This record gives sequence, structure tokens and C-alpha cells, in this order.
Amino acid sequence: MFATVTHMLPKTSFRRARTLPVHGSVLVRAGQTVQAIDVIAEGVLPGRHLLIDVRKVLSLRDAAAAHKALERKAGEKLQKGDVIAQTGGMFSRVIRAPEACEIISIQNGQVLLGTLGEPVELKAAFPGRVVEIIPEFGAVIETSGTLVQGVWGNNLTATSLLEVVAHSPDAPLTRADLDITLRGSIILAGHLSDPEVFDAAAELPLRGMILGSMTADLIPAAMKQPYPIALLEGFGKLPINTVAYRLLADRKKDDVVLNATWDPLMSQRPDILLPFPVEAELATDWVEYAPGQTVKVLRPPYASQVGLLVAIKPGLTSFPGGLRVPAGEVRLETNETVTVPLNNLTILD
Repeated sequence: MFATVTHMLPKTSFRRARTLPVHGSVLVRAGQTVQAIDVIAEGVLPGRHLLIDVRKVLSLRDAAAAHKALERKAGEKLQKGDVIAQTGGMFSRVIRAPEACEIISIQNGQVLLGTLGEPVELKAAFPGRVVEIIPEFGAVIETSGTLVQGVWGNNLTATSLLEVVAHSPDAPLTRADLDITLRGSIILAGHLSDPEVFDAAAELPLRGMILGSMTADLIPAAMKQPYPIALLEGFGKLPINTVAYRLLADRKKDDVVLNATWDPLMSQRPDILLPFPVEAELATDWVEYAPGQTVKVLRPPYASQVGLLVAIKPGLTSFPGGLRVPAGEVRLETNETVTVPLNNLTILD
């Protein structure tokens, strides 16, 4: 049985595909060296569509009267405030473009507008070498250093110095923890439950936030922040696992790249990279379960605890509630040995 691997490696090399959400232009070439903040591709996001019923807005009797009131043709580009149609006369009623747009079509007294799309730039996110071009979308970057993976992020990226706020893996992050000395840094903290901390971090400002966990009700607020936020463990009140905490806490004041990209459909998880040159085999994302592997438990009652997979039980194991699934015996760091469904484990490699 194969397992997902959560990388927590002091020295490794890995590759990440960086792509635009739409077709665009790739600005780099294979073999080129890039920095995390370098723009590697650019495009234009599609705009919105707006339908204006000229006859109804101007209170006209029929579609023919609406067409007579129109002053524009299909295909014309408009700026905000440009006149689209008007009735004329002393008490003329006017329809103006609500924003920069293009007239897509005019039919039956109705005007379909398409707003102009916003330009989008794709940054490399990692310092490294371009090993493959993805035509019209982006590139694959190979990089190296200390790698710690998370489980959720708000899809932003940043690079700065790492500051450790969490004095222990389960320490809560409060507004009082954010002082002026943290300005411009990416912080490592434990658990967050206070939404006001997000606003305080933006005012400071922080460049990013690596958390062990946060309450699920904070997801909307986290998605609105201008800086990347990544969770190492998940939602609820979970301490940072000991392996990740040691790897990151030992690198305080070092450069860190926080790529909080999260897309479960594409199996993309947040990456925290402390970059430095190293020759190592490329990290793999899937391996087969085997005794002797270091694992992390993903579900209660042992969620985020790290241990050693000492045995894989034969056949199916019964659990409370009637569940019968493949399972393994895990010796936790507390020296307690517990039986856990294999699907509730991730291998730390």
C-alpha cells in the first residue's frame, strides 16, 4: 500500500511546477537561474460579463427604440463613464459604462459588456534553475535546501527572514506577540484563534505567517490577507509536530521562502524552504509503507504526533464504530505504541 509523503528534510532537492491560471507568455528559458521574486510568466485574467437592458433602463417602448438610443457598436472599447445610450432632449436619460469594458454584442435592445481582464504575473516562488518550460503557462523550477511541507495555505508566496515566535510547538499566537522587531519577517507560530492577529500582522507588516494550526472559522479572514499563511498541521488546536518545529526553530534568522500554494485537486501543498545549494536525490511524493519509517498521525486522538511505524498488521483491523481497514502499529515519541489506520498516517521523509 502506498502512502503520501510529507517532506521534512534538512537537505534535499525537489522540483515544483509553477503555472498561470490562464494562457499567457512564458518569460524564462530552460537552464536559466531564477530568484524567488523573478516573474517567469504573465497573462491576463478573464473579465466579467455585464448585461444591460437598454429598453428597460431608459423606459423605452420597444427594442427598436432602444437601438435608436444606442450610440455605440459591437466591438467598441469603452472607458468608465463613456455614454452607451441616451434618450436625448431636455431631460435626457443616459446609460454610461460602469468601468473600462468592451461591447461584445447588441441584440434585442440589450448590450452585453465584457470588462477588461486584470493582468497577472507569476513569480518563480523558489530560487533555483528552470528545468522545463510549460508552453503558455509557466515552468518547472528545481531548487534545494531544508524543506518542510504544510497541509493548507492561502495561495500567496513571499521570501524574507524567519523569526520564531512560538517558544513551544503548542504556544498560542496573540496580538501581544507581534512587536516592531518582527516587521518584514516571516514568523513561525503555534496555534491561532484570534482574527485580530491577522489585522495586526498586516499593519506591522509581516511578510508571512507559518502556523501549526488555526480554528476553521478563520479561513475567510486568512484568505483576505495580503501575506501568505500556511498551516503545518491543520484546523483545530494542534501543536506543531516535533520534527518540523526542530527543523524550523533551528534556522531562526535564516532566509526562508514561504510558498502557501494549496490545491488538493492538483496535490499541491504549502512548501517552506530554507534555500542553500546541496547535491541530493530529488524528493519523491509517494512511497510504500514499511516498518522503520517515521510517520505523523493525521487524525485524533493522536493528531500531529510523530512516531515510528514498527509493524504493518496483516489483513484488515477492526476499529470502534465497525471500521475495518489496513492498519499499523506506531510507537509514539511518548513511547506509547498505538494501532492507527494506515490512511491516517503520512510518512515524514
